[in-house]
Amino acid sequence: IMLKSGASAEQLQSKLATFLEKYIGSDMKKNKVYWSYFLQPLTGIHLKSNLRYEIMPTSSMAYVSVFGTIGLIVLLLACINYINLSTAYAVDRFKEVGVRKVMGAFKNQLIGQYLVESWMLAMISFIISIAWIELARPLFEGITEKELTALYSLDTVIVLVLVASIVGLLSGVYPSVVLSSFKTVNILKGQITPGTSGAWLRKSLVVFQFAATIILITCILVTQVQLRFIRNKDLGYNKENLLILNVNGSPEVKSGYQAFKNDLLSNPAITGFATSNAMIAGGLSNSIATIEDASGERINGTIFTNGVDADYIETYGMKLLAGRNFIRDSKADSLGFIVNESTIRNYGYQDARDAIGAELAMGDQKGQIIGVVRDFHYNSLHQKIEPICMFLWRGSFSRIAVRFDENIQAGVNRVSNAWKKHFPNSVLEFSFAEQRLEDQYRAEKRFSKIFLLFSGISLTIASLGLFALVSYAVKNRTKEIGIRKVLGASVTKIVSMLSREFVTLIIISFLIAAPVSYYFMQQ
Repeated sequence: IMLKSGASAEQLQSKLATFLEKYIGSDMKKNKVYWSYFLQPLTGIHLKSNLRYEIMPTSSMAYVSVFGTIGLIVLLLACINYINLSTAYAVDRFKEVGVRKVMGAFKNQLIGQYLVESWMLAMISFIISIAWIELARPLFEGITEKELTALYSLDTVIVLVLVASIVGLLSGVYPSVVLSSFKTVNILKGQITPGTSGAWLRKSLVVFQFAATIILITCILVTQVQLRFIRNKDLGYNKENLLILNVNGSPEVKSGYQAFKNDLLSNPAITGFATSNAMIAGGLSNSIATIEDASGERINGTIFTNGVDADYIETYGMKLLAGRNFIRDSKADSLGFIVNESTIRNYGYQDARDAIGAELAMGDQKGQIIGVVRDFHYNSLHQKIEPICMFLWRGSFSRIAVRFDENIQAGVNRVSNAWKKHFPNSVLEFSFAEQRLEDQYRAEKRFSKIFLLFSGISLTIASLGLFALVSYAVKNRTKEIGIRKVLGASVTKIVSMLSREFVTLIIISFLIAAPVSYYFMQQ
C-alpha cells in the first residue's frame, strides 16, 4: 500500500486490529483462528525481513554487521603492525630526535612531524588501495555474486578519505609520543636501551592480533563444518538423481503426461515418476486445518499442504511409519490424508499408529488420516519441521518428478528426448532436487567464502607483523647469537631461544580466542 504524503504508518498500524475485528472478527472466533496485520517499509525488506513467502530472497543485516566488523578488525591489525614496528625501530631515529631537540624543536613540533608522516603514509596506501580494488573487483563480485555500484561517488570517496586519515593519525599517535618523549641528554649519551620502550604494549598488541586471527580462523572452520553437515544431512527423502520438471501451466503436458510417463517408465533406468501441485524445498503453501487430537477433540491449526499422486511418496523415497500409501485410482483415498510425524506430535499422539483414522478437514476437504511418514525437511535447515499433510490431487498438477538410476547427463538426455517427443510445443524447464536444496544455502556459501578471504588477509597481516618483530629481535641480538654459536650452540637451540617468547604470546592468544570463538559461533 502507498500511504498519502505525511501519513503515519504507526497510526495506520494501530487501526488494523479494529479493521480485522469489523470484517472477520466473528469468523475468527468461530474457527478459533486469529489473524493480525503489520506494516513493513518496502526498503526494509532486503536486510531486515525473513518472513515465510517473502517477495524475493533476502539477505541479513547481521551479515553486513559481521563483515563490517571483520573489515575493521583487519584494518586494526594493520594499524597494530605500524605501531609495533614504529616503536620497535624507534632507536633508528633517536639521533634525529636528539639533534632536532638541540636545534630548538619543541615536543609538539616533533609529534606533529611524525603524525604528518603517518598520515601521508596512510594516504599513499589509500591511493594504492584504489588500484588493488580495481584489480580485485572481478574476484570480489564473483565471490559475493553482487555488483559493486556507486563505488566512487562523492560521498563514498569522502568517507574513504576520512577513514584513511583517521587510520593514519591514530596509528601515528603512540609512536610520535614515544619518540618525542625521550630526554635529549639521554639520547645523545646513548643511555636508551633499544627496543625496551613499549615492549609490553608490543606484546599485548601481538596477542590481540593473533587472538583476532585465531577467532576468524575458528569461525571459518565452524562454518565449513556446518556446510558439510547441511550437505550430508538426512532430509527424510532421497534427493539423489531426482529431476523436477516444471509444467508451467501447459495444456499439452497436462493432457499427454500419461503417455510421457509410460514412455519413460518403460526404460529400466527410470525408477520413479510422480506429479504434485507444489515442490518441496521452500515451495509449499499452508492452510488452516481442523484435526482430531489424541483426546478426540477437534483442534484448528496451520498445516503445510501438497497435492500429490499415488506414486509421490515412493518416488521421493519417503518412509511410512504407520498406515499405508495412497492407492492409485481409489475413490476412497480422495478423502484420505498422509501426514508427517510433526503433525501427530502437535496433536498429542504418542504413537503414529494411534493417529490412523483421525479426522482431518481443510476447507471443503474432509477425510481421515490414512498414513504417517517420517519427518522430512521441506524447508531449509534454518527452520524447524512443521506439520504437513499430503492428499491425492485430482486437479491440475504443476510439477513432475522423475527419478533415474544412471549418470546425470544420460538421465537428463533421456527425459529431454521424451519431452520433445510428447510435448514439442512446450518449453522444457527442469532442476535437480539436490540443486534446489543447495540454492537455499547460497548465502551461507558466500558468507563462508568471504570469511575465508578475510581470515587469510588477517593471518597474512598478523604474520607479517610478527615476522618483522622477530627480525628486529634477531637484529638486536646479533652479537649474542654469535657468542652462543662460538660456544657451541646449535641452530635449533638458537631458533628455540628466539621463538620461545613469541610462541608464548601465540599460546596466550589462543587461550583468549578459544572462549570468544565459542561464544560467537554459538550465537
